Amino acid sequence: MKPTDATTEATRSAAEIREYLVGRLNAALPRPEMFGGEIALRTLLDHLAFVDDREQAWGDENQALRASGAFQATGVIGGFALLLPDHRDQKAAASVYAEFAHRNGWLELDRALTPEEYRALRGEVPAWCAENKWFTDVVESFGPPSLLIGGTNPQFSKTLGYATERPEDPMVFFHLWNGTRPGNPPGGAPMYGQPVVMAVRRADGGDGPFAGTFTFTPEGAHRRPPAQEY
Repeated sequence: MKPTDATTEATRSAAEIREYLVGRLNAALPRPEMFGGEIALRTLLDHLAFVDDREQAWGDENQALRASGAFQATGVIGGFALLLPDHRDQKAAASVYAEFAHRNGWLELDRALTPEEYRALRGEVPAWCAENKWFTDVVESFGPPSLLIGGTNPQFSKTLGYATERPEDPMVFFHLWNGTRPGNPPGGAPMYGQPVVMAVRRADGGDGPFAGTFTFTPEGAHRRPPAQEY
């Protein structure tokens, strides 16, 4: 049946569809739990990959995630569950999808690091992680993040991403955790006054194992889950 003029006028253009999907992705990445978690992020990336003819790149990305151990039976959240406490945390998993979004020009940064800031951050991380660090230490050392994944409440777990404007510069993520005090129900009063850094992760692991992209703090190494299969 031939579409009516009204139907034709209501049809969205490819540019409008792309703009909408990019907007939804950038709304979902900072607060993944509010948008449906990892499944919602994967769905948005599926759609954007189709719109931008990046389906092959998205397929290659998924193969690489599986090969590295980042993607387990429960998704990327399962890969993080092998390395960080609290396997329910969607914020760490969202960072992996933020990497792919950044490489494809879809991620809107809150702040882009200068090349000098980026080189300094990369160079300082190994020694910086030799001691336990807190949320305020990250911001004081490296400035506000390029991407904040998690709420603005300084008490709760979150992931801070740092990036330049150049998609070819791998992002760096600080994974912070704050558990519930012993004896309190889930979601109760946090253990610490602010989250502690568990590990810093470089998004340039290449073909190596996912675990090899992490530099753990002493607290992160202490709280790393025992080896197990997912």
